[in-house]
Amino acid sequence: MATINLGAIKFNWRGAYNNATAYAVDDVVSSGGSSYICILASTGNAVSNGTYWQQMSAAGTNGTDGTDLGTTLTTQGDIVYRDGSGLQRLAAGTSGQVLQTGGTGANPSWGTVSSDFVKLAETEITGTTGSVTYNTIFTDSNDYKTYKIFFSDITSDTGGFEYYFRFIRSGTAVSSSNYRWVVDLAYHNGSADGQSNSTGYDTNYSRMFAQDCSNGANTGLSGEWTCALPNKSATSANTSSGVFWHSSHGHFGNGAPVRAGSAGGYLNDGNGTVNGIFMYPSSGNWSAGTITIYGIK
Repeated sequence: MATINLGAIKFNWRGAYNNATAYAVDDVVSSGGSSYICILASTGNAVSNGTYWQQMSAAGTNGTDGTDLGTTLTTQGDIVYRDGSGLQRLAAGTSGQVLQTGGTGANPSWGTVSSDFVKLAETEITGTTGSVTYNTIFTDSNDYKTYKIFFSDITSDTGGFEYYFRFIRSGTAVSSSNYRWVVDLAYHNGSADGQSNSTGYDTNYSRMFAQDCSNGANTGLSGEWTCALPNKSATSANTSSGVFWHSSHGHFGNGAPVRAGSAGGYLNDGNGTVNGIFMYPSSGNWSAGTITIYGIK
């Protein structure tokens, strides 16, 4: 009766192939990332010799640099992509950038998100402040066609004020009497509704009027201006900086007024480019609030 070696009824792992080792049938070795099984006992016959070996598994394809992904991706944030010839590493971009495609036949890259509505500046008023100045907030007209100025919960230390501003030219607020504006207000004074109009169109003023927080009430004025500068780069022609803004504010209790209004105006002095804005209360100081400026392309 034949004798059966139960220990041989399985593959026999022998590790990496060694040219000096004697191999028997069903021995399994590794070579070049693949595995092979011996089908005919021998010594010194390489795994490429089909008489003695059959391949059991094959290694995967490495990147074009001859390494696996664990070596190609070296740093946290790396991304792997395929270029025209093989796998490549894209290192992490800078904070805030996004991954963008260059289209068919191009490699991906990091880029900065572009917007037509760009935040340019913000001021948080947290204490006594007599004015807020932005000397060079208005850039070349090719950058932004229009500017949005938002003011939120502006309060003063006098319990009531009007919100004024002047344009800035070459670092100096323009205070000459060449401002024109018109304003229309609707209000509720606690017992009745009403409307008032004020115009400065036919009279020279040394500042613009935006909105008021009057009647002795410190309400927290909020609203927005839209500021367009169509001829701001003119140096000899009439500099008419077209401006439109809208503002509103309100508070409640003890007959306190609620007001909403709109106004518009411009600077008309023909002295060239304006590049900033100077904002201040008609009396006292501001004590709280936020001013934010955006450029619109």
